[in-house]
Amino acid sequence: MLLLQADNSTIIEGAISQIKTLQSTLQMLEKKKLERMMTPKVSYMNNDDINNNNNSNNNNNNVNYLVGAGTVSPVMMSTWASSNVVLNICGNDAQFTVYAVKKPGLLTNLCCVLEKHQLEVDSTHISSHVDQCVYMFHAYARVGNGKCDQLPKQMNVAEIYKHAAEEMIKWVSS
Repeated sequence: MLLLQADNSTIIEGAISQIKTLQSTLQMLEKKKLERMMTPKVSYMNNDDINNNNNSNNNNNNVNYLVGAGTVSPVMMSTWASSNVVLNICGNDAQFTVYAVKKPGLLTNLCCVLEKHQLEVDSTHISSHVDQCVYMFHAYARVGNGKCDQLPKQMNVAEIYKHAAEEMIKWVSS
């Protein structure tokens, strides 16, 4: 009987140890996922690449070009994505796309997040089907007109957008 109890306690100790290891691994993976989500996927092209793209069907989806008065200037685009929120940044403009199950108050909370970060909504598109919704916001930061006094001086527009996206993820996940 004593041998059986020792085996049971060994099994329980091993299970507890395994659970703690799995919890630690889960926390590490969630942290890595969040870091990966916030890493921009950007590519750069020089003038030779532009000429090559004009002569072929190769397209680079991460960089667009503005052409005017004989000059070509790049417009950098960055994308951050999680399972429910996609953030696209182009210059001072941002597009937030939120995929979610229908929940009362979610749209209000997403709008509050934008307001909290002093983001001006230029346009909104909402699609709904059965129990799913897609919310798209075209927004820009109100930095240039002195309305962003509460934000830290070292925070740039992309960081403001990323913080808003992180909060949106929390609302969608809750």
